[in-house]
Parts: sequence; structure tokens; C-alpha cells
Amino acid sequence: MIGAFRIDDRRKEILYNQQALELSTTEYELLKFMVLNQGLVMSKATILDKVWGYDFGGDENIVEVYIRSLRDKLNDKEHRLIRTLRGAGYRVDLL
Repeated sequence: MIGAFRIDDRRKEILYNQQALELSTTEYELLKFMVLNQGLVMSKATILDKVWGYDFGGDENIVEVYIRSLRDKLNDKEHRLIRTLRGAGYRVDLL
């Protein structure tokens, strides 16, 4: 358990407040990476490198799209769980 999260790598499943989240493979990897690094600010470039891989050739704004999706699935309308730090990146703050 990490805060309200439980990560089950064998099942590729993340539970939040004891509820299984319906996540795509990329959403799973992104949320897992962010939760395991909670409290640390991670830039889009770092997230792309660690989640999508160093050879990802797409637009780094894909991170914003996936963050938005995770916030929706976590009911994080106030952005208290996944915080945006302008000019720096994103940080997970466990409640």
C-alpha cells in the first residue's frame, strides 16, 4: 500500500481506495510510476522517458492527455492528487 493505492504488478492492476481502476496499459504504467515516485516533481521529458521509452518520437503533450484521463478516473477534479507545477512538471501528493 502506498497511501490509498495498492499496485498489483502480477495482475497489472491498481486499486485506489480499495476500488480497481479501469486503466489502459499506458495509464497503468504512468500511474504506477507517479505513485512510486510520489512527492517528487517529474517533468514531461522524464515521464516520457520512463513510461513511453527513450525512443518515443511523438509529441510530449501526450503526457497531458494521459494525466487528464487519470485525473478523471481518480475523480481528482481539484488536482489535489496529481498536481501540475507550471514550468516544472507533475507531482503526486498522497492524501
